[in-house]
Amino acid sequence: MIMGDRRHAVWIAAAGVHLALVLCGAFRVTPVSRGHFIGNVIETYRDYTGANSGYGFFAPAVASEWQATFDACSDPAHCISIDGERMSHEARLLLVTIDSMFAEDDLRDLVAGSYAARQFARLPHANVVLVKAAMYMIPSMEAYRRGKRPYWRTFYGWAFHRAAGRR
Repeated sequence: MIMGDRRHAVWIAAAGVHLALVLCGAFRVTPVSRGHFIGNVIETYRDYTGANSGYGFFAPAVASEWQATFDACSDPAHCISIDGERMSHEARLLLVTIDSMFAEDDLRDLVAGSYAARQFARLPHANVVLVKAAMYMIPSMEAYRRGKRPYWRTFYGWAFHRAAGRR
């Protein structure tokens, strides 16, 4: 019976340590510097378990949503806006995650180029694809009370031209 009590106490202690590390993450506190061996072990544990999360999905630190839209042109006088493809909820969630990469300076051009290649594959008549990245701007609660509403604002745009001789 004593062995069972010790095992139970070890599990309770482990849960308590984990909870303490989660609280450190929520308050953005690093308990021990990575410069120390034990600090590196703790931070690795926090990375793997998510205990280092700052819980940024709670207001006011909610990240804005990004969205990609497209225009395709066969010549300068014939351009159309491309509607999104019908897709499942899971596929839409994946695209929302991919679109969020527009927030990263070093990834914007790569994501836009990938989207343009997809549109060229879908639309063999298109010679130019315009990729636009917009962010959903959410006003503060004070501004919302004054009547300001959320809106989409386009921040970036890329024009991609089909390589000569390719269809």
